Amino acid sequence: MSSNPGNNRRCAGCKYLRRRCPKDCLLAPYFPPNNPLRFESVHKIFGASNVAKLLQQVAEDRRAEAADCMVYEASSRVSNPVYGCAGMIYQLQEEIVKVQLEIQNVKGKIALHNAQQSFSSVLQQQQQLQEEHKERVIGVVGASNDVHHMGLQEQCAYNLGTTELDEFLWPASEVNSDHHFIN
Repeated sequence: MSSNPGNNRRCAGCKYLRRRCPKDCLLAPYFPPNNPLRFESVHKIFGASNVAKLLQQVAEDRRAEAADCMVYEASSRVSNPVYGCAGMIYQLQEEIVKVQLEIQNVKGKIALHNAQQSFSSVLQQQQQLQEEHKERVIGVVGASNDVHHMGLQEQCAYNLGTTELDEFLWPASEVNSDHHFIN
């Protein structure tokens, strides 16, 4: 923003330095008259001539960015004279580390929760299998109790089948067709 001959408004830099603002003022586009504090902080830290030299050294399309950086550094130096914006950067890095630790903590809790859920599921499956096994064992024990009340020949017949038992225990010459012994 350059001053115009009909408008006697000076840029914040020229106004602060109490000089006339030329048409091609280097400071005018970056330090408008409606924001005098922007130039004051930069002037306190860098000085008006250094600000002008810095802006001249930067390509014209990057000057607005350079002016913003100088304003930020100057305001940081005013609020923290020792560290300036480096103090702010350090503080933000500490916050990042704290947040990363918190994220790791939450990830650990999530992993623990998932492991507990998985273990609980496996435990339930194991208990169900044990119950099924117990029911099968009880069924087998009940059937074997019935076998204990039988005689030896009946138990073998129960386990092997009558025909197989007869052939195993007695040769065919000793047993008739009704499965009775021949005396």
